[in-house]
Amino acid sequence: MNNSFYRTKEYWVDNFIRFLLDGKREITADEIETRKEVLGLKWLKGPFVVAMIAPEYSGVKHTEKDSNFGKIEEYVSEALKKHFTGYYCLTNSYNNISVLMCMDGAKVKPELTSFFIELKEKLTDKFGLEVYIGIGSVAENYKDIVVSASDAMEMLSFKYQYADSGVINIATMVQFQYNMSRGNGIEFDRVIGCFIDGNLGKMEIRLNELVETVRHRANVSKTSIRRTLVEVTVQILHTASNANVDVDKVLNNTDPYNWIMKQNHTEVITEWIMKLSSELLNLINNRRENEEKHVIQQAKQFIEENLARVDLGLSQISKEVNLSDTYFSQLFKNEVGMGVNAYITQNRIARAQILLKETELTAADISKQIGFMSPGYFGQVFRKVTGITPQEYRRNS
Repeated sequence: MNNSFYRTKEYWVDNFIRFLLDGKREITADEIETRKEVLGLKWLKGPFVVAMIAPEYSGVKHTEKDSNFGKIEEYVSEALKKHFTGYYCLTNSYNNISVLMCMDGAKVKPELTSFFIELKEKLTDKFGLEVYIGIGSVAENYKDIVVSASDAMEMLSFKYQYADSGVINIATMVQFQYNMSRGNGIEFDRVIGCFIDGNLGKMEIRLNELVETVRHRANVSKTSIRRTLVEVTVQILHTASNANVDVDKVLNNTDPYNWIMKQNHTEVITEWIMKLSSELLNLINNRRENEEKHVIQQAKQFIEENLARVDLGLSQISKEVNLSDTYFSQLFKNEVGMGVNAYITQNRIARAQILLKETELTAADISKQIGFMSPGYFGQVFRKVTGITPQEYRRNS
């Protein structure tokens, strides 16, 4: 039996809000309205803003860290309650808190940065932790919530570079967008592209090419080269953070901006960037492998619990694991060594063999229990897989 029937309402609300925040699954406006009504979320209406609250747990004991998780989210929730008619807090696996705020009627709309600076200071005083907060753009509709969430995450990428207050609001970041050296153009993008592709050998070549490009510009200074390398580092950290890697753990309390700006030799900086990139890519790959294994395990369990469904197939399973049909199909085949339909058939025949051996159920009853449309079709498939008919298998057993 599918355990999803026994999940709580809180689980489904969390799941729904996550859909809106991560955008991995498309949800129509009609579906959203239906879910709002079923889950009792009448307060959920735009415009919206997403903020990401990231407590700094480096050096904190696991016992102390565990005791703070729920307390910090509860404290944030109480603070939001005074200013917002609608909001929702979600803590992710890295203990960052995503906050979805409904700005309609909010008391702090013009002073959002000030509100979070004050909240950040209170969190630091109460829990003794450094806290960084990224604030995303305003989303006028449900579809753009994921954009605001992505913006909030991106703002955290600048926490070491620009966040004197510990709070970075994309609304006030325009000045920095123009100051960043996007004049580096294709050389800069090639470095980041190599990191995304996981090609460290080519990335090192591209990184040195970028340094040489900047170095040969007119009136360039060592500071300009360092700032370019800061931007490379920030973008790499941002990419890794989007892949749900704990970049702070890899940095180990190193402030990239201050560290790079203090170095006298470019070679030392590029060597450090490559070492950092290698560690981040290892974590990204490990996390991806773990996530893929979890997805496959979840899919296998779903198949096992739903063999009786005649319509069981790729579409239903990929929907259950929140992936597209194409991506899930390729992932499943790579991990399992066979296609989804072949795996379903294999499991149905294996279940049929058990029932033929251990029960006196007829072929018609067995075919119904394992999702075949008719006893005749069941017999055909069984013989194709095993080389004998169900009746012969029972006699031999």
